[in-house]
Formats: sequence, C-alpha cells, structure tokens
Amino acid sequence: MSVTATIFILCATNILSVANTTPSQPETAIIVANPDATTAEQQYDAMKLQLENQGIAIASFATLLKNLIGTAKIANPDEDALAKKIIKARQLEGYFKTAAAQKLRQEVIDIYEQTPQPTLRLFNRAAEAMQDLASGHLTENETAQAKAVAHDLARRFPDAPVDTLRHPPNVQKLFSQAKVAIRQQSWQKINLTSDIAGDLWIEGRYVGLLNNTLTVSVPKGRYRVWLIRENKPSLPYLIDLDEQELNVNIEYNIDQKIVLAQPLGINCQDCEQELKQLCPRLKVADCVLAKPSLNLDAPPTITSTTTDQVIAPTTSSSFSAWSVAPFGVGQFSQGRPLLGTIMASSQLGLGVWNLITYQKYQDAVEHNKDSESRLRRQANTAALMFYSVIVIGIGEAVIWDLLND
Repeated sequence: MSVTATIFILCATNILSVANTTPSQPETAIIVANPDATTAEQQYDAMKLQLENQGIAIASFATLLKNLIGTAKIANPDEDALAKKIIKARQLEGYFKTAAAQKLRQEVIDIYEQTPQPTLRLFNRAAEAMQDLASGHLTENETAQAKAVAHDLARRFPDAPVDTLRHPPNVQKLFSQAKVAIRQQSWQKINLTSDIAGDLWIEGRYVGLLNNTLTVSVPKGRYRVWLIRENKPSLPYLIDLDEQELNVNIEYNIDQKIVLAQPLGINCQDCEQELKQLCPRLKVADCVLAKPSLNLDAPPTITSTTTDQVIAPTTSSSFSAWSVAPFGVGQFSQGRPLLGTIMASSQLGLGVWNLITYQKYQDAVEHNKDSESRLRRQANTAALMFYSVIVIGIGEAVIWDLLND
C-alpha cells in the first residue's frame, strides 16, 4: 500500500477514535430567571454559548426533567380523551382484539407516568386502566403478567374501587390476593417534611395531612410523592424505598415557581437563594442563572451556585484545537453539521480517488506501460485536489472560529 494511502487511513481512523472516546464531564444546568416567552430561548442560547466557550458542559432539558421529575417527556393529558380511550379498549376487547385493547390501556398508564402534576381524576383513570390491563392478561391466560400488574396496582393505588359489575369473580379474586400479598410484604418508613401544610399523596395512596413533619410506612418500591394544596400539586418527588428508611423534604413553594418549559425557568424574587434550593434536585455539578437583560446581544452575566459569586463574561479566545482537524471535524465541533458533512464526504471521496489513481500509476511504472505519463498527471491532479480540499476545510474552520471569537 502507498504511503499516501497509509497516512490517509491512519488519519481518518485516529480522528474517528478521538471523536468516539471524548470523555464525559460534569454538567451545568442553565435556569432562566423569570422567563418570558419571547426572550427566554434567546437568552438561554446566549448563556449556553458563553459557558461552552469556557469549556463547560451544559445539561440538556431532557436530562434536567429526568432528574427533577423522573421523566424526560412531559404529558399534558386530555382527561376526557383518556376516559374515551379506556372505553374504546373495552369495545376492542369485546371484538376479541385484546392486543389492541391492551395497547390503549398501556398508553393511558404511560401518560399518567409522564404527567408531573396529575389531578385526582387522572389518578382514577390510571388505576382503572391498570385494572383493565390486569384483567386482559388474565383473559389471555397470561397469569404472571396479570399478577404483576395487580401487585403494582395494590401497591400504588390501594384505595381504587373495583367495578364488580365489569370484572368477573376470578379478576376480583386476583385483586384481593394482590392486596393480601402487599399487606404481608415488608414495609418501610418515610420521614417527610414540608415548607407548608397540605394533603400528602404517595402515588394514588392518600396518606393524610402533612403539617411540617409526618412519618408514614408504605410497601417497598418506587413511588412518586406529591403535596396537594388547594388543588395545586407540588412537583413529584421520586423515592425508591428499599431496606433504608428515607427522608423527603417537599419544597412546595419553590415547586410552584418552577416553569417546566424549554428552557427550564423559575419565577423568582430572591433568585440566587431560590436557585441554591433547586440545584441539588437537578443532580448536576452546578447551576447558573440566566437573568433577563435589555440588551440580548450583550454577553450574559452568570450567577453560579458553586462559586457563590458572579462570573463576568469572558473575553478569552474561543479558538478550538478541533478546528485544525480534517474531514469536517472542525465544522462538526462548531455546531455546523451540514457543512461538516459536505467537507467530510468531499475529502473522503477525493482521498479514495487519490488512492486509486496512485495505485494505477504505480502499476503502470512496474509494468512499463505506455499510459504511465497520463496516469502520473492524473495521480498528481488527484493528490492536488485532495490536499487542497483538506486545506480549504481546515482554513474555513479556523477562520470561522476566529471571526466568532
């Protein structure tokens, strides 16, 4: 193999290897203070660019949601539509289309799981769908699945009434046995505190009034916990109850200020203090506050929870070493995937052409063919074009980096 081909292959292999082994680093959350629908996204983008130029990794909106409320996707359910979906599933089952019916029931349950602040009516819809799901499994002689759903139902929605007119005796017996099994299994304590009094719900289990402190015992397992006051629930607090009793502090007043929209925001007065309360729940290395500004073109001022001080906008160079890498790596690192794809494909294509023409020329030299002169010119042209496009790609990335410094 030619020296040119060897260098070409090693270069491409090393670049792909580096790109695929970039180590992860602790992430920072950007929280927009008092977000306005018309400016919040622009302000977030300005803050994100400022932090990334300082080498700071930014947590995605999906990551923050997952850490805060347990799901990366938020549902805003139409409860009447969910009720109709449950009825539709029963109709399908009547036509012996059990698989389609079970799918609709699971969709209702998934929507409940993705709703951060469900109503009491949604609790009932979710329990109803779980009952029908267990019944459907039993009808299809899927006993293990039916028992698993019934056990989950008894653990999370112990007070849900069973429609004895709809469910036959064998299904009612399944639910009764699940409740007995739950009572006999190991329970664990949860010590709860709150900054305000309200009704405490652990999934569909109404626990009672939480007035500052309360200790309750529930079956071991994974739950969402809410404090509901004047029909306004807190955000969900996720607990995974095992052998250790847990302490859960519900910050109801902060929850009412959090804006679950992209970008994540908080309606605050003492913003720095409230950010410090929120940040541990986001499970990130640091949180920064993006404050509203009259001049959105100016670099943002950043307030950090870990440094406890204002970080001034940096004026240091944002030049990246990735800019001098070939095959579109510089463009990709600058967030320009289209141009990066064009550069990578053109450079790889010309590289292959260069390799082929060089091998043909070498073959002509070895066998003393008449086409040697023509193939030499063709190989030189291919090499010139290949290395020219490499230089153009690197030069364009460097210039873009310097102009956007």
